[in-house]
Amino acid sequence: MRHIDEFIADPTSDPYAAKWFASFRRPELDKLREPNEAKLFATYNGKRWRVTGCSRMGDVWLHSNFAEDTTYEKRVDVSACSEWSCVPERP
Repeated sequence: MRHIDEFIADPTSDPYAAKWFASFRRPELDKLREPNEAKLFATYNGKRWRVTGCSRMGDVWLHSNFAEDTTYEKRVDVSACSEWSCVPERP
């Protein structure tokens, strides 16, 4: 499994997704002071998902409801995701 921190640090990773994950990994106090309203979507197993976060364990949180901000239905390896975008439609 590829840890999300490896994805963030890899210069060949999608820049938008890496920036989104780095922002999500900030300390809670920083996120309260400067919230990030950006959205992230990805393709996993041929289906589009809303990315709602990532864990210290290194996995990515996905939800099928594009309006969902905080909960997840799946926790997956970042390497299993593709087509990162700020919109739900495939790029």
